[in-house]
Amino acid sequence: MKSMCIVKAAVMLGLVGAAAGIANAQAPAPVNITGATLFQSLFTAPQSTFDAIDANGDGNARLNPPFNGIVQQLAPTGVNPSAGWWAVQYRAVGSGNGLQELVNYSTRFSTLFAEIAGTAPNLENAWINRVKYYDNATGEQAAYNFNNPGGAPFRSNTLSLLGDTVNGGVRFDAAVMDVPTKWFVRVSGPATPVATPTAGGYGQNTKTALALNGTPATPAQANRLRTLTSTDNAVTLNFNTSSPDSSTVFDTPVAAAPIAFMVNYGTGHQQMTYTQLRHLFVTGRLPSGENLTAITRDIGSGTRNGSMNSIGIDPSFGVGENVGAKNDDVASNPTDRSVVGATYVPSNKGGSGSLERAVLNTRLGVGTSGAERGVTQSWLLNHRVELLGVQNDLGGGTIFARPTMDNLLDNDLNGYNIE
Repeated sequence: MKSMCIVKAAVMLGLVGAAAGIANAQAPAPVNITGATLFQSLFTAPQSTFDAIDANGDGNARLNPPFNGIVQQLAPTGVNPSAGWWAVQYRAVGSGNGLQELVNYSTRFSTLFAEIAGTAPNLENAWINRVKYYDNATGEQAAYNFNNPGGAPFRSNTLSLLGDTVNGGVRFDAAVMDVPTKWFVRVSGPATPVATPTAGGYGQNTKTALALNGTPATPAQANRLRTLTSTDNAVTLNFNTSSPDSSTVFDTPVAAAPIAFMVNYGTGHQQMTYTQLRHLFVTGRLPSGENLTAITRDIGSGTRNGSMNSIGIDPSFGVGENVGAKNDDVASNPTDRSVVGATYVPSNKGGSGSLERAVLNTRLGVGTSGAERGVTQSWLLNHRVELLGVQNDLGGGTIFARPTMDNLLDNDLNGYNIE
């Protein structure tokens, strides 16, 4: 039995440590985190900011005072301009999109509201110490600050790094991703659907999404993976961890989570092989020619990246139907794109919630999402969709496995390896 592969990674540049070590009697120090939508469960849990290692330097690790059973909370729930040690601001934008934000604003501060996306489809949800300040269903919440980059409640003083609601700027300390950073960085060379991370041509599919009428989508929607160069060419990060500098990216594994292929009952399918899934998500139909609807996240999604890499497909080629620019509509939107109709588009969903909603409303729909969301979002408990049993026929597997606990722990060829 092999141990389960740990695939979620937090990409850190050492800036969180700098913020944590500063005396902050006046205000909590903002800790800015961006990235994977599937990390919402972690950053909305109070346990994520308990003081386990004496981060605030007061001599108490985990318990405060020692041995009385009271856990020290470094980020009290809510917006507290004068209380707490940290103001943890977490943006759920997708793994690759979070990587891009880290590349753009980890070594320098953003100071303008328009520099960092503050609304859908680029932002799905956002929290400050476990309280939402942006919701993709209802928009800006009470804590949203229209004067700050991305609507963040706090900026950081550029010298002390302490919190300020109007002065200073926003600088990202970490980007959480569903896959290692190198899985999101494209490599020069000729593109091929079976390119693997770090190999020549990886992430280089130049095909862009189409509109419903077959013309290029507006705005343009690319499928190529990211680079480590900021969008204005002001900085380039690096992987040189043996001789690091202030621009070196470090991957720190923090958790493991399975990715499930969810399927609408209308397809009539309960299981598929890797071969079938690869063909479906590259071409939009099964090898038999059966024209199912392969519903996808945008190229910045770690769920898309992890699921495609797990079945041996370059994520830039996992385009599915490849119809529609990035979108994150909700039921209240009159131009809803997740329900079959005049405005429906099956591709480039900006968040897990929108993709799941599209699968639920598409009779022939197949998509990918975090397996645990079937429980936390109730669509699996309510028997609204099925999770496909998948067979690793490429490696010689013979069993169609679902992401059960046994199959995750026994993740050999006949276990569950899509993570």
